[in-house]
Amino acid sequence: MAGLSDKSGSYGKIGLALIERNVERDVECDSEVWIIKLLLMSCRVMNRGLGMILLNYIFRRARESGVQLLSEFVANDRNYKFAGFTEVETRDSVQILQHRLESIPPVAGYVRVEVPTQVQEDVQEVVQGGSHESREIHQNE
Repeated sequence: MAGLSDKSGSYGKIGLALIERNVERDVECDSEVWIIKLLLMSCRVMNRGLGMILLNYIFRRARESGVQLLSEFVANDRNYKFAGFTEVETRDSVQILQHRLESIPPVAGYVRVEVPTQVQEDVQEVVQGGSHESREIHQNE
C-alpha cells in the first residue's frame, strides 16, 4: 500500500502492489521467483511518476533478496507496460513480463520515500518466508 503527502497535505492511499512469492523456481538460475500480480495507482497521481517510484522499491527489494521478478500483464486501453520489463511468455491472454533488475533508475532527488518501521519489519518477515496480515486493517477496527 502506498500513500502520498506533499507540501499541500496528504492524498491518502494512492497505490497498491500485490506480489506472489516463491510460486516457482527458475531452474536455469536456481532462484526464487516473485510475480507482481496487481499494480494499482490512483489516476489522481499518475502524472507524478509514482508508479515508477513504487516499482523502484519493489525492484530494490527483489534485487536485495536475490529473486527473479516477473509481472503479469493484461493489455487493455488503461494498462501500459513500465520501462525495463520485457515479455518472456504468454499464458492465455496474460503476458508474463520480466525485469532483470540490472538497471534500476534512481528516485528523483526531490522525492523522499519513507517506509514505516513496521512495514519494513513486515516486508522482511515475508521475504524470509513468514506470513503477514495487514496491520492497518487491524488498527482501524
